[in-house]
Amino acid sequence: MESSEKNLLREQMKNFLKTSVSLADRIRMSDIISRSIMEQPFFKSATCVMAYCALPDEVDLMQLLQQVVADGKKLVVPKTDTKNNTIIPCEIGCLEDELNVGYAGILEPKIIQPVSPDEIDVVLVPGRVFDKAGHRIGRGAGCYDRFLENGPDVLKVGVAFDFQLVEHIEVDTHDITMDMMITEKTILRTAN
Repeated sequence: MESSEKNLLREQMKNFLKTSVSLADRIRMSDIISRSIMEQPFFKSATCVMAYCALPDEVDLMQLLQQVVADGKKLVVPKTDTKNNTIIPCEIGCLEDELNVGYAGILEPKIIQPVSPDEIDVVLVPGRVFDKAGHRIGRGAGCYDRFLENGPDVLKVGVAFDFQLVEHIEVDTHDITMDMMITEKTILRTAN
């Protein structure tokens, strides 16, 4: 069972994003974050990138997803496995043709074309709240934690707006720590 502190932080950030951050600001900050990720050595050297399709209150990485495809890298997008509360990494070749609205309104692959987790070089991970040690609070279903716990030994990069970073998050044993955090203002490497 999740702590009341996590639930409170999740709810506070959800409300803050809804009431205090304009669409124009989210677009501007998402652009800065996407460009920052694309300039990183880990991104330039990656041959297979797993990245999420953003919900309206998340960092929008569509520019980055388009660049992955344009660069000839393998793009992997998660498909939610609601039965097992995890995600299935699926290859996408054409963003316009191969995605549709799926679980919780998230753009997901139309057709499941699973990719072996061993092929993935980096996973870009969304979240509601992160701390500076790389701990993460997601939306509450635990899909990313399950996938990363049982899946690839890859570089895990938390992607967030700078105001989503807090000093400390209470950690549970099943929580997966990020290796890096990237916001519009900072890049943090964790001790993970």
